[in-house]
Amino acid sequence: MKSVPEPHPELVETSEDGRSTRLLRLTAGECPALALHGLDHVGTGDAGAGFCMIRTHLPGAFLIGTMGGEGWVRADGGWRLCRPGMVCLSPPQVLQGCHAARGSRWQFVWCRWDQGANPAALARPDTPLLRAFDAEPLHAMVTALAAEQRSHAHPTVLHHLIEALMAAVWNFTGAHRADARLAMLWQAVEQQPSEAWTVGKLAMVAGCSREHLRRLCQEQLGRSPQEQLAWVRLRHAARLLAATDDKLETIARDSGYSSAFALSNAFVRWMGCRPRDVRSR
Repeated sequence: MKSVPEPHPELVETSEDGRSTRLLRLTAGECPALALHGLDHVGTGDAGAGFCMIRTHLPGAFLIGTMGGEGWVRADGGWRLCRPGMVCLSPPQVLQGCHAARGSRWQFVWCRWDQGANPAALARPDTPLLRAFDAEPLHAMVTALAAEQRSHAHPTVLHHLIEALMAAVWNFTGAHRADARLAMLWQAVEQQPSEAWTVGKLAMVAGCSREHLRRLCQEQLGRSPQEQLAWVRLRHAARLLAATDDKLETIARDSGYSSAFALSNAFVRWMGCRPRDVRSR
């Protein structure tokens, strides 16, 4: 018997807690120390059926990790399961979404950064999106942070807890152990997104074989070189849409796309919206 595919919500601005969902949230308004690290809010959740969150207005970076059950997260232009021992990071300028999986309660922890204060490691072109990572330390830090804020709110304790939380985030991003060849390669692509990049040319710039480049990208980024190339080009196009009045055809050409139509289709697949929607925001 074939299993029935799980339906996913429409990609429109949504915030639904659903039935019997329990959320613990701590905002920068309640705990100003969060804002010193660009954090807008952090929290934990135990979500039941109907829980769904979709953000189409391209806010700051968003990180969510699973401790129990499983939930769906929006990553690389599609819905992917985030199971226990997995963390998903949505960098800025990307449609962000998650919802509880059918028939499963979902225990998770999250961090949301302010739109104007995204740490560089969360926005660089080689930041991973979804990969295996123990979310329990993140959960422990957020839980302790909320408890301290409710009880003593001691500035020194709050500071050290947030520092520990951020250290766990940097551990996930791999900023301290990323392969220098990948960092150099994707910085080069980001500087020249319109270049006719092939896997062979990417491998040559990285100084490794095609197969080794594929392996490095899968291990550190969770996606293939071709997918990463599309990701960098779309990030570049999103920045141009937000910062210039250039025509869509010009932005498509500058971002490595053959036409405005090709760019628009790629936006719908990866970002869940059309280029005009980014500009209108």
